[in-house]
Amino acid sequence: LELALGNVLKAVEINPCNRTAHILASEWMMNQKQWGSCIELLQEYVYANDYDEDLSLRLIHCFCELRKFDMAQIELVRCLAWNPENEHLWKVKDLLAKQ
Repeated sequence: LELALGNVLKAVEINPCNRTAHILASEWMMNQKQWGSCIELLQEYVYANDYDEDLSLRLIHCFCELRKFDMAQIELVRCLAWNPENEHLWKVKDLLAKQ
């Protein structure tokens, strides 16, 4: 398993815009509760690319797991700026406001 994750991370290193590799690596890290590493990985991706709602939501989830609600809020505002019509994002905003 470690070798497989290493290979996916190498794919990320080779191509930082490889969305599939970021999805696989972040899913793996989230399952292993490696929140800090997952945050680093996802931040690199979402800041290098204009917008990816799915990966931004993963990043928000990781921030919330570490109780970094202020960082989650910042990422959520960024998502809402790109997609203000998304009702799911507004529900997430309401949930974060309660924290």
